[in-house]
Amino acid sequence: QGKYVAEDDFWKITNHFVEMSRRGKAYARAGIKEGDEVIDFAGRKQRYGNDFLKKESAHIVKNTVPNYAFVGDAVRFARASPFGNFMSFPSEIIRTSAGIGDQIVRELKHSRPTRGSNLLPTVWDVELGRFVPNDNPMYRIGLQRALGMATTLTVVPTATVEAAKWAYDVTEDEIAALRRFVPEWSKNSTLVPIRDDNTGELKYMDFSHSNAYDLMARPFRTLALAINDATQNDQTVLAGFAKGVDGAVRELVSPFVEES
Repeated sequence: QGKYVAEDDFWKITNHFVEMSRRGKAYARAGIKEGDEVIDFAGRKQRYGNDFLKKESAHIVKNTVPNYAFVGDAVRFARASPFGNFMSFPSEIIRTSAGIGDQIVRELKHSRPTRGSNLLPTVWDVELGRFVPNDNPMYRIGLQRALGMATTLTVVPTATVEAAKWAYDVTEDEIAALRRFVPEWSKNSTLVPIRDDNTGELKYMDFSHSNAYDLMARPFRTLALAINDATQNDQTVLAGFAKGVDGAVRELVSPFVEES
């Protein structure tokens, strides 16, 4: 148990120092020096310095890295019931996904009122009455964070599947056929196809079970697969959409309501 906790703590501590380092460099690039007035994560005015950086970085790690100490009371109570499977982990993925999204917006937001979007590199500043560069000193970090999340949810799984299809000469029709025979828990997963060199038998790796944040992408994939299945079987898109929404909701709540 000690080793398990230590391994979790190692990554939290590493993230904390990484956040401190890159935020310190971002403030320096913006010309902000120790003692200057800055706004903290709660919207309060603070004096910039090492203590401010520590608190800001700790707040980010708390809200963007899974931590079982922050599992909600509803999940803690539900764990005593005969329903739910490994509820703490998916609940933390949902919490930290929201935290990452919130942090991205904080890091991309222009400091003054704008006309139109306040998250773009160049914004229309209402006070100045002209287009100006976004003045958020964390803008570069926000872009990196957004790109990292997008890569985790879409680019890496898609690229992995496409590379495997090319390497093993697997068609999209074969992937669709494979989904008809995989276990129920893998039907809406990201399936990486593998073909046996000797027999030509098609096998697969369930990539979703090695990607923690697949929980957030899975409902959208379920919806897309249901719509595609409906059109393939001469049903209406609306019928596929309705079925997909039902499946997506079940995918999201299944860790909390299924029989243990």
